Amino acid sequence: MEDPSDRSAIDHASLASDTSQPRKRRRGEKINYPKRRVSVACEICRTRKTRCDARRPTCSFCRDIQAECVYRSDLQPEKSERSVEENSDSEVLTRLKRIEQLLEERGSCNRNVSHESMKPTEVLESLRPPEVFESIGLSPDNTFSSLLMVKPSYYTHRPLTIGIDLSGLSRLIDRPCPAALTPLCCDDFEEQLELQLLAGEKLMRHAPLNLSTLDLDPRRCWRFQQSFVREVLPWYPIVPGQTLAELVSRTADGNFDPYNLETSLVLFVFALGAFAQESHHLADDADAFPGIEYFRVASRLLDADKGFGNTALVVQCHIFMAVYLLYSLRPIQAFEVIRRAAVKVIMLLQLQTRMVADPKYREMCHRAFWACYLIEHELQSYVPFSGLLLQIIHNEVPLPASDYDEPGIYWFLSEAAIRRIFTRPRHGVGWNMHILYEPTIAEEIASQMLQWHANLPYPLRWPLEDTIPMRPLLDPQRSFLRAQYYYIKCVLFWQDVVRLLTKDASSSWTTQGFHNDAENARVKDSAKKSLHCAVLHVYATEPLFQHRHPMLMASFHGLYTVTMLLLCTFDVPALYDVQPAYRGEAIAIAKRSLKNLQGNGPIRKKIERIEGLMRRQGL
Repeated sequence: MEDPSDRSAIDHASLASDTSQPRKRRRGEKINYPKRRVSVACEICRTRKTRCDARRPTCSFCRDIQAECVYRSDLQPEKSERSVEENSDSEVLTRLKRIEQLLEERGSCNRNVSHESMKPTEVLESLRPPEVFESIGLSPDNTFSSLLMVKPSYYTHRPLTIGIDLSGLSRLIDRPCPAALTPLCCDDFEEQLELQLLAGEKLMRHAPLNLSTLDLDPRRCWRFQQSFVREVLPWYPIVPGQTLAELVSRTADGNFDPYNLETSLVLFVFALGAFAQESHHLADDADAFPGIEYFRVASRLLDADKGFGNTALVVQCHIFMAVYLLYSLRPIQAFEVIRRAAVKVIMLLQLQTRMVADPKYREMCHRAFWACYLIEHELQSYVPFSGLLLQIIHNEVPLPASDYDEPGIYWFLSEAAIRRIFTRPRHGVGWNMHILYEPTIAEEIASQMLQWHANLPYPLRWPLEDTIPMRPLLDPQRSFLRAQYYYIKCVLFWQDVVRLLTKDASSSWTTQGFHNDAENARVKDSAKKSLHCAVLHVYATEPLFQHRHPMLMASFHGLYTVTMLLLCTFDVPALYDVQPAYRGEAIAIAKRSLKNLQGNGPIRKKIERIEGLMRRQGL
């Protein structure tokens, strides 16, 4: 028989073990905490923040002051655990169905997609004009889904084009091209490229292989050097004037040693100085270009010995070579040269030890980087991907600095600033590769442009004026900055011109509030700004076509673009309310300015295209 004392001992032991070792809670098991009932004060006590005894129907405080005692309505009854779980499950299922529906809608129709959420190939494929997709059996209203099912042809599989491409300005993303803007969809890239390559071959034809054929008379060389310092170096101040003078003297004292790379740099200086001396030479005969003999010998010396490697001197030679190619209106060859300089300068920037130890070397590399950056971005109108390499690290490279009033340094900094403002939202891809409708971004960039103008140094500032005709500026750098300012504003707000032309092409615009009066007024105001800035750009850029300078190629592309935009929108009924004044006169001025460069084959083709559109418009 069991002893009661033993049973009592066992019970005490088990109780002690239970209290000393708390039972482990299983995963998912809920804990029932003790609930404490909380009194809810009446509304008067809550407002006066007095203590309420919560008596019903009237608390003691309200009874004393003879006020009506009002309590909040009772909270909803607590739901059972099962109902809570059921509701949470149903909420999850509802959200999943909503996500599936959104994914299906996005896959079937990719409308108003931001360029940052799309693959680069998708953005670039969307630039193609609608007639191209129709020719291969695709629907322009459903381009992306169609491309997934149909193997693209040669045209659609070529995402990037080399040459002037205005198709990005012809329509909005995933929208048909308006009939008025079809001239912007011209596909003559192969012909453009052949003409550019042929022009480049003529430039290097019959190049002399030695220095004996050059006229190196000291007085002649001195005049070329002075002309270079006065007319060319302020555009790209990558070498201080005093340093350049010492370099020329040292090279001349060494009898222009062909095995010294400094000789190549000095010959590029002479070639550019000769071109600057005869800047009114607008003919396009490669053998008759001023300084061509110096340029050809310098190019041969630069490429003769690959042992020169990656040095700052090599980068400077490539930059000056590219500038001469810009003088001679050879953009494709200039891109090839400046790309080599960009790769080399990135390597030089990795030499951190030397950069820290040698401030002059560091400043030289920084200036070379920003010169490559500016040239590459100016060439984006021909090669849209030319700025991608340097765009990746441009925020890490400091802007150039100078401890004295160096000629051209203000221009250099101002041009770098405006390039960064305009290219940052596009991540370095050419502006004509984008057709997205982003009015908020356009307004923000326009606001930054106003701040940029307000902070310009006094020697470069010009008064903002909307009156026509504009007052001419004698300084070519100020003229170029002013022309660029109006050109960028024209391109920024051009999307609203296209929207006015496509607003009736699809009823889906109405779901986005397009027919809202305020939105409609905003779109018309922006479209009017775009066309008005196009006219202002024509008047601002006219003085830049009277002679050659390093930015002549960029000036040509800007003037050609706005002229095409003005011709395509000339007296279009849908744009009756936003037509600018003096548009006919501006088109005539643009044609007259462009004809100064008609000796160049590729440019002559563009002039003929403008003349054909003018005849069609009755101008």
